[in-house]
Amino acid sequence: LVTEGSSVSDSDPTFSSAISVVPYKLVTRTTLSQEFIEDAIGQGDPGTGLQYVADRLATSMGLKQEEYYTAGTGSSQPQGICGTGSGISQSTDLGSGAALTTVTADNLIDTVHLVPVQYRNSPRFRWLISDAFLRAVRKLKNAVTTSGATEYIWSPGTANANSLVGGAPATIYGVPYSVGQYVPTTTGNGTTYAVVGDFSYFEIFDRTGITSMTDPYSAMSTMQTNLYVYSRTDSKVMLAAAFANIIG
Repeated sequence: LVTEGSSVSDSDPTFSSAISVVPYKLVTRTTLSQEFIEDAIGQGDPGTGLQYVADRLATSMGLKQEEYYTAGTGSSQPQGICGTGSGISQSTDLGSGAALTTVTADNLIDTVHLVPVQYRNSPRFRWLISDAFLRAVRKLKNAVTTSGATEYIWSPGTANANSLVGGAPATIYGVPYSVGQYVPTTTGNGTTYAVVGDFSYFEIFDRTGITSMTDPYSAMSTMQTNLYVYSRTDSKVMLAAAFANIIG
């Protein structure tokens, strides 16, 4: 902040730490008999059997990548958004060793508001949770009503004034969510049960995508072909301040 006519001094931005990217290699291999290859090509639609094998290999690689992107430690493997090395320090702690089923509506609200407002306004601001966590949130209820019964406070797709949704489907406290099968659910000190934040600041670094290599020679004596599939990738939390989590 300077006054009119004041000089402007030079300034250089500084960064507290450097972020390095390591292209970790994920690999898988399957062996195809020559008979299978001939039958897969020669019967039915061209390539039907080989396409099935290719799809299963791609699925296998994708699941392993998702596991590391979610729960990777960042040590000799990608840094997962829910992993122990994520660097996210803004946390709602359910208590030492508390199970995810102890989560409350207050916990959800508090966690969202741990993230600075500039990141909450991003179109990529969302929850990443497990199916078990989603089930626990769905079971949250209001106190006894005038009718003497309890009611669920989360009703997707309704305009219930007491709902955490407020008329928007597939949200928790108005924030969209994604369910990940590798988000931790096992009770333990410091376990990350849910993350909310601007996922623009979680980067995946792929190198050339998924690559396949065929080796028809190594197993030639048994007339088999080895099919190798690999990918090189890494993931990083680029700005921990854009996220908050719920831990047990």
